[in-house]
Amino acid sequence: MPLAGFVAARGQLTLFGIVLAGTIGSLAGALFGYGVGRLIGPERLKSFSGRHGRWLTLSPAEIDRASAWFARRGWAAVLVGRLVPGVRTLISVPAGVAGMPLMPFLLSTTLGTFLWTGYSPRRVTSLPNVIGT
Repeated sequence: MPLAGFVAARGQLTLFGIVLAGTIGSLAGALFGYGVGRLIGPERLKSFSGRHGRWLTLSPAEIDRASAWFARRGWAAVLVGRLVPGVRTLISVPAGVAGMPLMPFLLSTTLGTFLWTGYSPRRVTSLPNVIGT
């Protein structure tokens, strides 16, 4: 997104188009991760962690605790997670594993993604003035 903001500052792209494309692309990836999480589900993950948990440092009881926490705070976790680098890439999978309903997931993902893609390119819109291009 910062490169897109730089190109927009040079007048080659519009900020609206960048934010729209970034939001749509991010939503597509988020839905894929959510679907993978739903496919895995908590029971499969607990079974896997029961067999390999010491290598993952994740026990079935910890998965139960995380699922209960996500059931209470899932929408906020997804919304805030979309604003944190690294977390925004992965937050969709636990949302799917925890069985977060699709509409709250989509709403919090869309809002968080829109905020991030709207902020990220704006950080560099003044860069052409600084470097003289």
